[in-house]
Amino acid sequence: MFDTTQIAHPIADPRTATRDHTLAQAQDYLADHGDGLIATARWLGGPKAGQATLALISEIAEAESWRPRFTERLTRLHRLLTLEYADDPAHPSAHAVATVCPDDPRVDAACRHAENLSRINARAPKRLQRS
Repeated sequence: MFDTTQIAHPIADPRTATRDHTLAQAQDYLADHGDGLIATARWLGGPKAGQATLALISEIAEAESWRPRFTERLTRLHRLLTLEYADDPAHPSAHAVATVCPDDPRVDAACRHAENLSRINARAPKRLQRS
């Protein structure tokens, strides 16, 4: 009557599955490219940006679930990598951006990192809005 050889699997909550997938994707990317990402952040934003990136990488590596602050901090890092702060002379990246040569290989690295962070953030769970 019933096939008892099949193992029943609980239906996964899509929010949990998305969260776990996003976290795994971020952890994998940062494990493989973290050093380059830190160097690029340090180049564009100075030592504090490098330290903040290292702290973010460490926090994501140790996390068991995706947290909204990961999305917020990856968004700020993405803005640094895409030079969104270039017009702000008070921002730590202003000096580095002014001296950037488009042929510098670090520009290509910054673009690749920004693109990958954008993909991770696009898959991140959205915050639940309160009514």
